[in-house]
Amino acid sequence: MKKLYTHHSIYLLFAVCWLSYFSAYLGRLNFTACIAAINEAENLSKLELGRVSSAFFVCYGGAQLFSGLLADRLRPRLLVAVGLLGGAAVNVGMAVSGTAGQMAVLWAVNGLLQSLVWTPMIKSVADLTQDAQCARTCLNLSTTTPAGTLGAYLMCVLCVASPWGWRLSFWLGGAAMAAGGAVWIFGMRALERISRKGRKFYGCEKYPDCDFVSWEKPIIDKCPKCGSYMVEKPGKRGEVVHLCANETCRYKVSVPRPEEDEDQ
Repeated sequence: MKKLYTHHSIYLLFAVCWLSYFSAYLGRLNFTACIAAINEAENLSKLELGRVSSAFFVCYGGAQLFSGLLADRLRPRLLVAVGLLGGAAVNVGMAVSGTAGQMAVLWAVNGLLQSLVWTPMIKSVADLTQDAQCARTCLNLSTTTPAGTLGAYLMCVLCVASPWGWRLSFWLGGAAMAAGGAVWIFGMRALERISRKGRKFYGCEKYPDCDFVSWEKPIIDKCPKCGSYMVEKPGKRGEVVHLCANETCRYKVSVPRPEEDEDQ
């Protein structure tokens, strides 16, 4: 898949990843947030519920060791979709479960599926963006941690206070992860189409090893003000404009077209 270069496409990539991973938190932290309500409503001991929670973290942490290897060998886009949609199904199962044993098995499977989301998602970002933009996008995606944690606990507080109790948090968690999976699948399809459009750009002769890219034609002359490279663009009156590529400088000068020089 080709790289994304426009601000619009990179913002779309960030939005797709952010919403998808945010939804994973709603289907991951709901058990922990509702554990006291489950203990009271279902008469399950703290030991039994602790085993359910431990089953998730053991499977989630252990599978994380291999998710990077899977992302290198399989399609990371597919792995994220499996993780989100599979996690949605497990949450629905938790909503109708009746014993601690059932919960432990289901939540362990959720741990395995949740481990397929983050690392393959970052691999997808790396495949679609240049180094600096990739680092910036991944850093901004870390905001899903506080947002997802707050969202999950707020959702569970409201669910426990409702007539449907703790089970509603798993119905909603499943719905959120299903929606996140849909956002991921259709969003990545749109980004794949954008990356394949083949819009003309100017790059270094060593591209893609060198990540220099310009949508306008670069020229040999350097900017006299800041020393950055300059590009050639058509002016409003038919002249040629040499413009500094540095957005904080934007020095420009109009030059006549070659045919105008010959006429003079």
